[in-house]
Amino acid sequence: MRCDNVTVRDISLNYAGAWTSHYFQSRNIIIEHVKILSVGVAHNDGIGIDGCQKVAISNCDVVSGDDALVFKTTSGKMACKDITVTNMRLKSNQAGIKIGTESMADFEHIDIKNCYIYDTKNGGIKLLSVDGARIKNVTITDIKMDDVRTPVLLRLGSRLNVFRKGQDQQQPTGYFENVMLKNIMAVSADSTQLRSATGILITGVPDYKLSGITLENILIELPGGGAAEEININVPEAVDQYPEVKTFGPVIPAYGLWARHVKDIKIKGLEFRLRTNDLRPAVFLEDAGNAIIEDAIIPATVNAASAVFVRQSANVVLKSWKVNGSLQSFIKADTVSKSQIHLKENKLPEVQILFR
Repeated sequence: MRCDNVTVRDISLNYAGAWTSHYFQSRNIIIEHVKILSVGVAHNDGIGIDGCQKVAISNCDVVSGDDALVFKTTSGKMACKDITVTNMRLKSNQAGIKIGTESMADFEHIDIKNCYIYDTKNGGIKLLSVDGARIKNVTITDIKMDDVRTPVLLRLGSRLNVFRKGQDQQQPTGYFENVMLKNIMAVSADSTQLRSATGILITGVPDYKLSGITLENILIELPGGGAAEEININVPEAVDQYPEVKTFGPVIPAYGLWARHVKDIKIKGLEFRLRTNDLRPAVFLEDAGNAIIEDAIIPATVNAASAVFVRQSANVVLKSWKVNGSLQSFIKADTVSKSQIHLKENKLPEVQILFR
């Protein structure tokens, strides 16, 4: 707590009573070649960085009962800032890499790359601002995930907790700015937090759209199995709730990407693969504005209604898609959205472009 010039190197930390390692409001931290095996009780986080700056973490092997690598700000007084993470092995009963949920102060200038996440039970990569934090200038690149439940969750919410009573004041709702996930390969577990697995969940809340996100070169393999009636599910808003995948369950109306209350989102190089048939669309957009999805590869399905479902959205660009198999239609959209969808250079099977 409140330290400067801390080095933790070449040690093993085993079976902690709660958090395994927690760094609070400290600067100039080096964590490298640390091995953590910590399971068996609640809250066995592996490496927890809480409002720290100038941090370098590398070449660690973490097996944790809770989040393996987590960044949080339980105080509004000091941001997580100027952090690099490289060459990590992460296994968790919760999340592999997480920013939030405790998120009062900002998270900025964070660079995470070359990590392997495996056998995680509650999310591979989770970026969560729900207590007022601005998540800005964050890059997560070159990540491989195997046997993970729900590879990606991005959430902007308005829980607005204060964790240190009398020391902090409640923050306004935060935002995302210049956040990139690039070169992500993930294989979903057969069983997930949801009744039918979904690869990527992105959601703001009605009054605060999540924006400033770029996804590039994303490949996700999913178990499939979604039913046609799941397209019509009403997903809870959960504006002030704890942000977990199951908070939005038990069903998401897309197997690949579900994005709601979003704007200025750029996605380039998006591929999904299915182990079994799925009757939900690959992509579901709701209350989306200025959303571009380019170079998408959609697997063949049997008897699916559409590859894309768009609702209450404006200025949606779908460019250079390759859609395999046969579909009843490429896109289904409501009346509000149908004139706002722009199609460019797509390679489609024998389908008509239909709008519901």
